[in-house]
Parts: sequence; C-alpha cells; structure tokens
Amino acid sequence: MHQKIRPLFILLNPPHTDNVLIRLQSGVESATIERLENLFQKHNPDIPFEIDFVDDAYESLYTAELKVALLSKYFAAVAIFISCLGLIGMAAFTAERRTKEIGIRKTLGASAFHVVRLLSADFTLIVVLAIVLSIPLGYWFTEAWLEGFAYHVLLEWWFYVGIGIAVLAVALGTIGTQTIKAALTDPVKSLKND
Repeated sequence: MHQKIRPLFILLNPPHTDNVLIRLQSGVESATIERLENLFQKHNPDIPFEIDFVDDAYESLYTAELKVALLSKYFAAVAIFISCLGLIGMAAFTAERRTKEIGIRKTLGASAFHVVRLLSADFTLIVVLAIVLSIPLGYWFTEAWLEGFAYHVLLEWWFYVGIGIAVLAVALGTIGTQTIKAALTDPVKSLKND
C-alpha cells in the first residue's frame, strides 16, 4: 500500500481470456479448488492448471518490509540484551564501590529498601533521561518511515508512554538483582573486608 487505491476497470473478453478470478468461500477452499481443477482438466486436458492466491501476491509486494521487520526484531533483542549486560555490570561495579557506604548505612539503621532505592536512583535517572531523549527521535523516524505508505496508523502518545514504562521496568528489573544483593549483604562482612 505504497500508493493510494485508484479506480479499477476489469474487462472480460472471453475469446482471449487466460486468467479467471474466483472468490472462494471460506472454509471450503481445497474442495472448491479440486472441483475447479477437475472441470478445467475436463475441458482443457493439454493445459496445466495453475492457481495463484491474491493474498500471496500482495504478500510478495511487501517482502522487503517483512524482512526489515524481522531483522529489526533480532537487532532489538540483541540491543536489549547488550544494554542489560551493561546495566548489570554498572550496577555490580557501583555496589562494589559503595560497599563500605552500604555497610555503614545499614549499621546506622537503613533498611534494605532504602539501600535499594539509593543504588537504583542514579540508574533510574539515566534511563529516564535516555527515554526522554529517544522519544522525539523515535517519533520522527517512525513518522518518516510511515510516510512511504498511502495508508498507515496514526502514532498515539500512549505508544511511547507504554514503551517508556516497559524500558524502565526492564532496566529496574535488570539492576534490581545487583542492588538487592548489595542491600541484603551483612554489614559486618562489608566493613570487615577493609
């Protein structure tokens, strides 16, 4: 659907017709095709019976878009995986670097929730900043890509809010393992290592 649908005129000229268009009833396609083939072979035994489906023809028009969509899914999965690995590494490094601080805070009465919130705050800020910066770029690229189609969906604001919430949830889930592990560490062990 890269171009708008224009008026169509179909001319049926029986003496020179090589193709016949037939709309099949849903659910009985194979039986109808078998009956058509038998009828065709009865009247034209020397000509091979060939059949094409319109939906297959339309799908072949969009093979490039289907390949791009598939590749985009794979690259997005790899990018998310690499990002999560980076977040885990950063969270582990931060927790290791702040081991003494965490031990002192817990000794002075800080709860595990407070320590998790303290360690997660910096990462949450970075992720929120990344979301805020990427939303306009994502909107612009998506709008430019959709302009190549005559008919397309309208981009709603809640698409991007939902994506932002999902990204934040994945980021917090990723760093949560490291921050909870650091928050539950015995303060005696963390202070004793020095």
